[in-house]
Amino acid sequence: MLQLLVLACTITYVTAACRRCLPMNENQKFCQADFAGVFKIMDNGTVIGVDRVYEVKLRTLYRKTTITKNNPGPWKLFTPADSRACGTTFVSNAYYVVSGYYKEIPGQLAQMTTTKCSFKQYFDIDPVPSYLPPTCVTTESEGRGL
Repeated sequence: MLQLLVLACTITYVTAACRRCLPMNENQKFCQADFAGVFKIMDNGTVIGVDRVYEVKLRTLYRKTTITKNNPGPWKLFTPADSRACGTTFVSNAYYVVSGYYKEIPGQLAQMTTTKCSFKQYFDIDPVPSYLPPTCVTTESEGRGL
């Protein structure tokens, strides 16, 4: 009986942990992000602390917000290492259109962070020549877009 209770609690924890995503359609995930662009994933990611960090090559950036301080460092994508914390995974040598937010940590460069809650679309080949990003309607006060 105790084993069933432990199992039930574990399943509840794992399935309920990543429910922090706001209900949004794909267009909203793209348009309400701090950044969105095409990235080529260069490795399988390295776990550093609580994050998995992917080396990437930026192909094009469709959206970005202005960061007032600590502009992003070299092109890396950060995601929680644990899927229960909404972390996502990428395939090495593949292309993705990804959105996310800038995580600012005092004394460090801002980190381009993405999660399961963000826009993510996989491509075998470079989509830049043919991909048509969603049209985003923004106001001047949002400061979004390129």
